[in-house]
Amino acid sequence: MHDRSRAILVILALALLAMMLPPVGILSSAGIALVALRQGLREAMLVAVIGLLALFAFGFLLFGSGSGLLLAGVILWIPAVMLGATLSWSRSLGLTVQMALALVATLFALQYVLWADPVRYWADLLEPFLVELNQTGALDALGPPSEAGPVIGTLLPVLLAVGFFLQLVIAIVLARWWQAALYNPGGLRGEFHALRLGRMLGLLSLPLIAASLLGAGVLVSALSLLVVSAFAIQGLAVVHALLYRMEATKWLIGVYLLLIFAGPYMLLLLGFTGLADVWLDIRQRQSNKDV
Repeated sequence: MHDRSRAILVILALALLAMMLPPVGILSSAGIALVALRQGLREAMLVAVIGLLALFAFGFLLFGSGSGLLLAGVILWIPAVMLGATLSWSRSLGLTVQMALALVATLFALQYVLWADPVRYWADLLEPFLVELNQTGALDALGPPSEAGPVIGTLLPVLLAVGFFLQLVIAIVLARWWQAALYNPGGLRGEFHALRLGRMLGLLSLPLIAASLLGAGVLVSALSLLVVSAFAIQGLAVVHALLYRMEATKWLIGVYLLLIFAGPYMLLLLGFTGLADVWLDIRQRQSNKDV
């Protein structure tokens, strides 16, 4: 927040560090999202462009090609800038989460436009790695690489899409927390406790989830999992709000431990909690009881 050069230095250093420690990439995304939140879209895009040029130069000097680092920078920064600008304009975490969902869903669906058979594409891309891995016996349960490839080629892009969506949400919430800590201490709490994704998305998600359970295909299943992941954010907001009102926030430690050690199950539980909250309005019911 002090000046542009420091902003570029911080997000660039964190992006390079993410090459060795990938989770650090979230901090880099959050840093440029903070610029968008506080300084606006134009300044954030200027910081991103200068940072991307620097990444390209680093890649060219270190590896003889800057395209890899340039692509990594685009993935880390451009969506974060878009979400930061959305939150700055709308002042709505719910709308920003929906924007992240739409962005990731579009990118996931785009592979069906670019490649005639995305599963085969991923299977062929992973085949050399699977051949080596098969020699260790790690793929015994899935069979030989020719059989394991399509299975992993189906699951991997779905997991990447969900992981990317959650990374974007974590980055924008972190950026908003930093902004609140700097200029409005405690401001994030009320916004997060009130986070809602809207009844329209809830209505659209029901047939999508039903079709996924009936085996409608990889694309539908992936989109339904993305929607459930989005409602998991609302479910987490419900848990935060209820525990805060009950003055039992220490139990949040258990919630996050379960997210770490039982991630898929907790994600589904929180997702359906958030989906139920669309119609039951759990937080308002609890508030009425308190009154």
